[in-house]
Amino acid sequence: MVSKRPRVQSSPGAFSAYFINPPSQICFGETMRELIIVARDKVGLLAHISKILGDNSINIDSVSVETIGKDAMIHLVASKEKEAMKLLEEAGFKVTGSDVILLKIEDHPGELAKVALTLAESGVNIRSVLFMRKENNKGLFAVKVTKPEKAVEILKDYL
Repeated sequence: MVSKRPRVQSSPGAFSAYFINPPSQICFGETMRELIIVARDKVGLLAHISKILGDNSINIDSVSVETIGKDAMIHLVASKEKEAMKLLEEAGFKVTGSDVILLKIEDHPGELAKVALTLAESGVNIRSVLFMRKENNKGLFAVKVTKPEKAVEILKDYL
């Protein structure tokens, strides 16, 4: 986990960016980790993974599953990401983690486009986007980018 992240101040605006850990508690200056599990696709795969986590009191805050050929790729954000990663690896799953930025974007047409265009014009590539939930007419998105520090600095202008 990167500990020297710029602090992002909150203020009214179209969207705001901040790092969180764990996802249920906002902690400015921290990172959030997304876990990525690649496994052979089979009936009950998600049930097995979610049972492992649930049996150990680990909450899944967000999940996305897709299949590519015979493999499944599961992206999830868990309340105790280090413990979740360890448990899943012990169960034989290949698990990687990556830092993501949590964006809080107004629920209006074109707002996500503004964020994506701002990053693109600054040379920051979006690697993945995961919708987490909706709060107070704003969508919360976990976004993985090629240059996280630069992205936070760019997004800070919109806060």
